[in-house]
Amino acid sequence: MRRTNWVIVGLGMGTLLNPLNSSMFAVGLVSLSETFSIGLGKASWIVTAFYITSAIAQPTLGRLADRWDGRPVFLIGMSMVCCLSVAAPFAPTFALLCGLRVAISVGTAAAYPAALALVRTRNELTGLEAKRVIARIEYCNVLGVLTGPVVGGTAVHFLSWKALFWVSAPLALISLLTVRSLLPATPRRPDHRAITVVRSLDLRGIVLFATAPVAGLWAVNGAAEPLVLLALSAIALALLVHHSRRISEPFFDVAFVRRRSLWPIYASFLMMTTTYYLIFYGFPQLLEVALGWPLIHVGFLMLPLAGVALLANPACAVALRRLHPRTVLCCGTVWMAAAAALLPLTPGPGHAVVVGLIAAALGVPHAISTLGSAVALYNATPRHRAGSAFGLLQTSRHVGGALAMAALAAPPLTRGGTERFDTLPSLIIVVCLASAAALTAWRP
Repeated sequence: MRRTNWVIVGLGMGTLLNPLNSSMFAVGLVSLSETFSIGLGKASWIVTAFYITSAIAQPTLGRLADRWDGRPVFLIGMSMVCCLSVAAPFAPTFALLCGLRVAISVGTAAAYPAALALVRTRNELTGLEAKRVIARIEYCNVLGVLTGPVVGGTAVHFLSWKALFWVSAPLALISLLTVRSLLPATPRRPDHRAITVVRSLDLRGIVLFATAPVAGLWAVNGAAEPLVLLALSAIALALLVHHSRRISEPFFDVAFVRRRSLWPIYASFLMMTTTYYLIFYGFPQLLEVALGWPLIHVGFLMLPLAGVALLANPACAVALRRLHPRTVLCCGTVWMAAAAALLPLTPGPGHAVVVGLIAAALGVPHAISTLGSAVALYNATPRHRAGSAFGLLQTSRHVGGALAMAALAAPPLTRGGTERFDTLPSLIIVVCLASAAALTAWRP
């Protein structure tokens, strides 16, 4: 049992790397732009490229974990992160640095779907209660989001932006050695040869799947020709559906995802993730721009928003052992809508306790949605599709974050003064109602 617990720690440490890398770089853009003498807009591509690559790589590597085995996919991913994180800061140009960052993103993207595929298929892991294992892995996901800005800010302040890469290397190495030494390899079968596995991945389907969200997200995030990109996204999606119906084992199985035991989970998670990022990025602006809180105070006032998700994770795991996931998820949507209704009551400077309580109330539904959706998907997914199914769940997370950023940049939310935030609570409540509607269509 102790050996298995250490394996879970290694898997969790690997899954922490993706959210950690996506959040801690937000505080290093200024230093990075000064080093390479580029504008902040261009420097932000090192964050954007990471998000886009992760959204595509996670379902792809999840399928690879299903076809091959989760263990080698996880180990290769951690090896990439360990080696490239050491080498990347020495890149002579910003373009090469972005290329290495994309490769690191692929390595970190392997961890979550491979870990969940192992939980679904390995007897030494499924011997434990699966919901507890999933809760621990999701805990690491939330921990990565929470600690990213703190770790990143400390690293840049005392060293430089280069330390943002070096932070990942020891974590990836520990995860790699732990899983490699304590989780035994499975006997190799003839169909596990690398060339056989690659041929079975449906590369045409992967390209079409990548084109649809990338073009769509680029369009809604201020592209020069949004209509052209939206049309390209729609065409790629139509071709993907057509292609998936013509072959026996497609990368994106439309018939599988359309099941009423699956699509409501993805739809609800996408919408609840969108509401979380609307608050994660919008709440600091509300405090600083509309209410006049000093910037240094805003950082501390955001801690309850993410920190309470860590505290709520064990309680949510207990609830999921006693209640049906749909009941728990519905409670999360209601909670988020009620907490969003508190946003107009947010006070100005001098009422830190009240603001902290509102932030804490806004953070609880994130823990409910993240863990509840993972458990629901675990229950609804066959063993041989766990990796790709959980990879698509992570894609929903990244798409939700991009949609939230696009919504916050839309004209109704970009007017000056307090009125720019008048529509934010209403928008969150509407999305919560849509999420609840999707859950009513769910047939476990």
